[in-house]
Formats: sequence, structure tokens, C-alpha cells
Amino acid sequence: MKNFRYLILAIIVFLLVLCVVLFKETKILKTEYESLVKDSKIDQTILFKSIEESTYFKLPEGITVSDSLGREVPFESLAIQNPVLIFRTSWSNCESCVKSQIEIIESSLELIQPGKVFVLTSFESINDMVVYKKHLRSNLNFINIKLESLKDLELEGGNSPYFFVLNKDRTAKMIFIPLVSSIDLSQNYLRYIRKNYLITNK
Repeated sequence: MKNFRYLILAIIVFLLVLCVVLFKETKILKTEYESLVKDSKIDQTILFKSIEESTYFKLPEGITVSDSLGREVPFESLAIQNPVLIFRTSWSNCESCVKSQIEIIESSLELIQPGKVFVLTSFESINDMVVYKKHLRSNLNFINIKLESLKDLELEGGNSPYFFVLNKDRTAKMIFIPLVSSIDLSQNYLRYIRKNYLITNK
């Protein structure tokens, strides 16, 4: 029974890595991934630990982001003190999908300091980003990045929002593509991030 459990876990992690590497096929992979998570009833802490160890990428040097006032800073400077959580979204993503994830973030991380969670967009102007934030009625910190800055990332080739934890060395880890039909999975992911990355006074 124990061996079977680890076999199921290995299959789930394998599918998740495929979601990251072969993002164009995520509709099929997400369905299989979601089904396995629901059916296997595995300990999701083990699942997120496996994600932590197997999914990451390094951002190119020289990437900058801008806040709602147009102030431009190096992307990695956001994590100069401690890691930060990034929720990557764009205008082409399903609006209801983005909104539901933002609501989950705000409810799951309500006691976390504002400077530890950011929504990353790619609008042509800062004003467009501000309008988008108001439209979503979000209190999170929104930052904007030039679309071409991330053009070489496989994840950018899809049409789904995703999460990652940014470190000061430009390493992005804990990559997570939320499933619209699995709110619990997103909530558990955020709890794991909160406990292991965002709370520094443990």
C-alpha cells in the first residue's frame, strides 16, 4: 500500500513537471493531474515538497518591473530580504480564473505583509495595469513587466496564470499552475507557501 502511494505521487509530480515544460498541452495534463490528486487522496504536503524539489527556473539578468507609480526596480530586488510570492497573469488569461485565484490569495494570506505577495502583469502602460487592478477590486500589490522580458520562458507560451516563489538570486521555484475546478489545491498550496516561505519570524 505504501509503495502504491509513492507510485501515485511520482506520477503526479511527473505530470506537473510536464505541465511546466510542455505548457501547450496543459489542458489534457491538468485534467489528468486533477483527477489523480482527487482520487489518490495523498498527503498534499508531500506533493508540494516534491514540487519544491523538482520545478524551478532562473530569470535572465537585467529584468525590471514597475509599480503603480511607474517606479522601476530590478525584479529580484523584491526578494532582497526574503522570498516573495508572485502570481503571474496577463490580459489574455480567463478573467474569472484570475479573479478567483486573487480571492483565494487574499483570503489565504490575509495576515501576510503586503510586500511579500505580488501580482505580475504585462500591460503596455502602467495606467492600464492600475485600471485592471481596480476592475478586479484587489488590494494586492500589482507590478508590471515588459512582455518580451519573459519571452523565453516555456510557461509564457500558454494561456493560464501561474504562481512561483522568487528568490534574490533570480531563482523561481515552487511553480504552480492552479486548476480552476480545484480551489482546495490552490488554498493548500498557498498555506504551504505561507508556512515555508513567507513567515520569517518562526
